[in-house]
Amino acid sequence: IVEFMERYKNVYSDLSCYTSREELQKVVDLFWDHHAFKKRIMYGSDFDVMYFTDKSISLEQYCCNFSEHFPKEIGIMRYRNVVNFLNL
Repeated sequence: IVEFMERYKNVYSDLSCYTSREELQKVVDLFWDHHAFKKRIMYGSDFDVMYFTDKSISLEQYCCNFSEHFPKEIGIMRYRNVVNFLNL
């Protein structure tokens, strides 16, 4: 997905399927230095779907995991990148 983001300006994605801190850290380590990734990655809340596959995490913990891993970027992921995606 990151390769497509770098190649095509209209490719966006989200991180909604990651529930654990370890998974989020892997994403940060692998992709955070890619400029296109930062500008087009969104916070996705598929918690309702994830709840059926990982009942060990609460909605509160799910949200906290993202906020803790992306303390400065979470607002960009939740708002600016979404607005850009919608072309508002």
